[in-house]
Amino acid sequence: MRIQAWLLCLVLVSSVAGAQAVLRVPGHFKTIQAAIDQARDRDTILVSPGTYRENIDFKGKAVLLKSTSGAAVTTIDGNRKGTVVTFQTGEPKEAILDGFTVLNGLVTQYPPMGAGIYLSGRAAPTIRNNRIEKNTASDNLQYGVGGGIYCDRLTAPAIVGNVIRNNFAKFTGGGIHCGLATPIIQGNVIENNQAEVGGGGVFALGAGFVIERNTIRGNVCTAQQGFGGGLYFQQGSVRIEGNVFEGNKGKIGGGIMLNEEVTSWIEGNTLHGNEAESGGGIYIQKGQHDILGNVFHHNRAPGNGHGGGLANIGGATRIKNNILYANHASTRGGGIYSRKSIPVVVNNTLHGNDSLLGGGLFIADLPYAHTPLINNILWNNIATRSGPQIEWINSRPLATPCNIQGGSPGSDVDEWYFSAAPPDVRRTARPFRIPRFFRTLSDYFNTLTDAGLRVEKLAEPHASKEACEKCPNVADTRIIPYFLIFRCRKG
Repeated sequence: MRIQAWLLCLVLVSSVAGAQAVLRVPGHFKTIQAAIDQARDRDTILVSPGTYRENIDFKGKAVLLKSTSGAAVTTIDGNRKGTVVTFQTGEPKEAILDGFTVLNGLVTQYPPMGAGIYLSGRAAPTIRNNRIEKNTASDNLQYGVGGGIYCDRLTAPAIVGNVIRNNFAKFTGGGIHCGLATPIIQGNVIENNQAEVGGGGVFALGAGFVIERNTIRGNVCTAQQGFGGGLYFQQGSVRIEGNVFEGNKGKIGGGIMLNEEVTSWIEGNTLHGNEAESGGGIYIQKGQHDILGNVFHHNRAPGNGHGGGLANIGGATRIKNNILYANHASTRGGGIYSRKSIPVVVNNTLHGNDSLLGGGLFIADLPYAHTPLINNILWNNIATRSGPQIEWINSRPLATPCNIQGGSPGSDVDEWYFSAAPPDVRRTARPFRIPRFFRTLSDYFNTLTDAGLRVEKLAEPHASKEACEKCPNVADTRIIPYFLIFRCRKG
């Protein structure tokens, strides 16, 4: 009987030893790090309210570190002695930081990265329901990245439901910096962070980014060429969906800047009150982009500014189902500014935007192709010099069908200058105006014959090779002539 009882106790002890444990701070351990050191995978560490002045490392363990009463009353204070929380040993998604204020991280030794939270070594933890604030990444060599959170290459964290605010990075990523990582950034408030060069709120490059349902507001890039006050995406692919970008500031791209070699899907966002000299709401520099169903309002491009709502420079961009109203640019494109690109502009409403040229839409430097403007509404936009609804220079908008106050420039009248006309003439002289019709050759021919005219000759004028050598801007007439000339006789 005693032997059986001893065996039963042994089984029970073994079972308890293998079970998930709950470790308490300060009940079982005085410090959070001491609890982590003793914990095993799948254990839970519960932390009571208080301020814990320490710098902790998860050490690769899949543990749930959770406050019992939330971030408002439970603080991990780095005491300005390095990174506050570190994940650097391949921690999985089951490694969870939940419900803390992460405060007073300071990294200064080169390279200063991740003052609040630092991730490397293929870590993929879950960071949720925290307040990450007043952390600084800076040194004396004009460098410092990821004031709030730094994600190194090949990391894949889920950053969900946090408040990330009042952090600073000397270089990029005041709130979050992710380099060649694949995070999910979802449902956070990212506010009042600052970086000098790029991404006051968020800086990112990599493939497969998801940035959705966040509020990104009041972030700033302070340098003379500060890129992306709210978000600077430098390279890779990203889905930006259902966010609010509000009151962010930069030199280029107040709300968002998308650099070369970026493919983006930007849908269902609200961008308002952002400010940059180029692209108050969004600035696009080349790449491939879908801008779908967003609302741009009260964004500004002051100074020598262009693109109050959206500036598209060389991007292969589809701009569809957006509403742009009350945006301002000092010089060009109160609503949209597009240059050296062929955007597809479909089903948008541009209302009450203003600029010096092109209050609603400004298109420039696309002489050999039409910019398709399909089913858009442009109304009550203001230009103090010319083109209240649409202004174009060295370009050919094709507006069919559109509801444009004052008439559609693309469907009925073509305005143009001789290619050799100098800039001062283009600014002061009125352009030539000729009717424009977009019909098939059979439409033209049958219209004339139905009217009782007999077509005697048809000509398609085009420039000679010699003329094209002298004026390359007319070379496309040898492929698609600008005019059709019919010689007809009645009867």
